[in-house]
Amino acid sequence: MKEFGAKKLATITTPEGNALTYTYNGQFTASETQSGAVAGTVSYQYNDDFNLSAVTVGAQTVSYTYDNDGAIAQVGDMLFTYRTDNGFLTRTEQGLVATEQQVNGFGELSAFDALIASDGQRSEGSGRKNYSSGCRIVLPRRIP
Repeated sequence: MKEFGAKKLATITTPEGNALTYTYNGQFTASETQSGAVAGTVSYQYNDDFNLSAVTVGAQTVSYTYDNDGAIAQVGDMLFTYRTDNGFLTRTEQGLVATEQQVNGFGELSAFDALIASDGQRSEGSGRKNYSSGCRIVLPRRIP
């Protein structure tokens, strides 16, 4: 059964009595609460630009930050780096693992590297670590 409040989905209930209930802050979903065998709540927070700024699941909160262009810069402890000339994602980094991506002139992924810190040290802040390539995937060139 579905229930709508102010033209927004409020509750979904299964025949067994499990329910998923939504609350809203204006147009934005504020929380989702599930009852039944697997119960819990997921809460959402937004910044002044209406971007997601935090997600809380139970007692665990993950924060989201954005760069000046509105692209995601960090989710929890995972960092994102973009090219300044076109905004394409070039690197992700979380703990001992990093990825590097390259795109061709059409914006299609042309190479992908998965990297592991060779010195076994966790990267902190903006400091660079020594990485050894763990996996490299080079995609075929685009056929005209």
